[in-house]
Amino acid sequence: MKHKLLLLFFLSLMLNFSLQSQCTPAYSLTCENAPIVNDADELSGITCMMPAIHNSPGILGCRDTIGAPDYNTVWYKFIARTTSISFEVRAFSCQNVDGLQVGIIEDCNPNRSIVCDRNCIYNTSLTIQGAFEIGNVYSLFLRGCNGAICDYQITVNGSGTAGRRIPFLTSIYEDTNNNCSYDSNEKRKRDVTVIDSFNQVKTTISHQTYYNILKSNYGRHYFKLDYKNPYATICSDWLIQDIDSSTKDINLEYGIMSFITCPLMNVDVNLKTVARFCEIWQYDIHYANIGTETAKNVSIALKLDNHMEYISSSIQPSSINLPYLYFNLPDVSMFESGYFILNVKNDCNATKPGMTHCVEAHIYPDSLCNVSTLWNKASLKISSTCDKDKVIFDIWNSGTGDMDQLSKYFIVEDDILPMQSSEFKLNKNQHLFIERPSNGKTYRLFVNQVKNHPGNSAPTLAVEYCGYQQNPNVAMSLGYVNMFKEDDEDLFVDKQCNQSVSSFDPNDKIGSPTGYGINSIIDRANYIEYLIRFQNTGTDTAFKVVLKDKLDDNLDLSSFEMLAASSPNYTYTIKDRLLEVRFLRILLPPQSQDDPGSQGYFKFKIKPNANAILGSKIHNTAEIYFDYNLPVITNQVSHQLLKDIISVGLNPVDKFRDFVAIIPNPNSGIFSIKLHERYEHADLRILNQMGQTVFTQKGIKNNCIISKSLLPEGIYYLEITKNQQLKLNSKFIVIKSE
Repeated sequence: MKHKLLLLFFLSLMLNFSLQSQCTPAYSLTCENAPIVNDADELSGITCMMPAIHNSPGILGCRDTIGAPDYNTVWYKFIARTTSISFEVRAFSCQNVDGLQVGIIEDCNPNRSIVCDRNCIYNTSLTIQGAFEIGNVYSLFLRGCNGAICDYQITVNGSGTAGRRIPFLTSIYEDTNNNCSYDSNEKRKRDVTVIDSFNQVKTTISHQTYYNILKSNYGRHYFKLDYKNPYATICSDWLIQDIDSSTKDINLEYGIMSFITCPLMNVDVNLKTVARFCEIWQYDIHYANIGTETAKNVSIALKLDNHMEYISSSIQPSSINLPYLYFNLPDVSMFESGYFILNVKNDCNATKPGMTHCVEAHIYPDSLCNVSTLWNKASLKISSTCDKDKVIFDIWNSGTGDMDQLSKYFIVEDDILPMQSSEFKLNKNQHLFIERPSNGKTYRLFVNQVKNHPGNSAPTLAVEYCGYQQNPNVAMSLGYVNMFKEDDEDLFVDKQCNQSVSSFDPNDKIGSPTGYGINSIIDRANYIEYLIRFQNTGTDTAFKVVLKDKLDDNLDLSSFEMLAASSPNYTYTIKDRLLEVRFLRILLPPQSQDDPGSQGYFKFKIKPNANAILGSKIHNTAEIYFDYNLPVITNQVSHQLLKDIISVGLNPVDKFRDFVAIIPNPNSGIFSIKLHERYEHADLRILNQMGQTVFTQKGIKNNCIISKSLLPEGIYYLEITKNQQLKLNSKFIVIKSE
């Protein structure tokens, strides 16, 4: 009997030794210390025994059904090389009936559970399968339920798309000696945006340190630098790299050679928080020098809305003279950038929800170094004053030269055109004042800048709530300010205008300009600026946020420009028209802990296709993913395209709508007019945008058909008069098919 017991003892030792010898790669008792294997396949075939150690790691993706303590847990880490991997775990020879629990989390974060079966397996097998992102690190854990000690075997099967994560380094450098080779003393900027062309598919890649390459993408890739600088040329904006299984990294270096030595400052204003009425609004003020020389004596002037109160900023203003704040900055070298935070609050007593409040930024130096010699040195600027009973617009020639040609201004009241328009010419330092009644309406002034003016200045200014302070009971027009783009196309200026809200969805998408009328009409030649906002309204920290935005076919991908992001820990790609933005390790706290900190955004701009059919529509919706939750779908943003417009509208004025209908509107130059009986036999006149009469007809009848198919496309104004009846004015749009 004694010999039998010794034999059993030695057999158990041999079996234990055999199991432990097959435990390769070795497990770890803690997630953080687990070695990372290069592929999940390396875990296949492991046969091992759990340790008889009641370790309590404190982090797991799930618990068993009875909430037992975390005992006898072992950890394995692996890099995902396919998008779908299944793990079969067999538990046997368990020392109690509770058995094993199996799960996978991303990295070592229990809040980022990939898959976990809450049941405990005993003398049986369990298969779990998860969806993985190629190149990410994941942790597989096995734990003894209620302190169970089991032997186990792991089998791994991959069924997804295989690929590799390759270190990806991109940079531009100032090629001071024009040898198209980086030298150690030359300034360099890393993480620049490139466009990867492969098999007629283009992928925009930005801010990435790794590139996930599928085996189907092995071959010759053409990487083009997405970089615009008016003062420099690129040695070669196309770099070619052959990628296969032997490729260890991708290192792209682009040299730029300056032909003009000049700083070029860029400033961008971003509202980070929701514009809630009577609460603090937080802005990010981003700046950068994208020129070819260090900018000295840098400063930013911020102009607050007259109804905003300055609360604080992350850097101290050098001076405050409300509505202006001035910030002095250190010298900004080539490729350098930075940002600071501004906190303001709108006046609760002098405003009401729905009003629009703006913050303007101007960064200095703002000089441009490629000014046309044809410019006459005149420069038009506009400002406004809200007097007791009138709005006063001031057009000022702030330049050093006289205007040598006539220019023109237009005024829009709410969405009605034309309220007033005229030509003018100003000598240097001369002003032209234009008055409108202070009646609660929104007025916007457009001014044609002088010819050959440097930059992209297109002066325009809106006044929304003049008269409200003097008479709070006045009927006030709201929601018209953002219908049109602001004068901020020059890099060194930016203007952010937002309507205050009382109720809101913190996860939304905004398109600016919003566009004119119910169809949100915009000029086909102008950029659309999109802002995707998100907020963690959950109960725990969000570690990853992913935005997905399918860009409409009527948008020109080559014009895409990323403007700003709320966190530096982001990457973005555009492939097959899908914009995907990843905020990795964003550590977004829940709203209950930090309301401003729980919010984020991504902002970009893009132009419609130059050949998009006039009248076509652009629709845009984004999906927001917090960790591994189902997506939050934003509202849909829509625009309709026209061209060569200041403002257009499809809705006639109220009085006109009561008595006349234009069918269809817009049209191709042929339409019918339906009249109320009060206006039968009235006189009709059609005017173009310049106020010139292009068609008249007296004594028109109901259902009168107008055929002016030779009218060029654009906006026209229709005027109906009859004896002592009220004169009716409206407008229609002519759109020609292309």
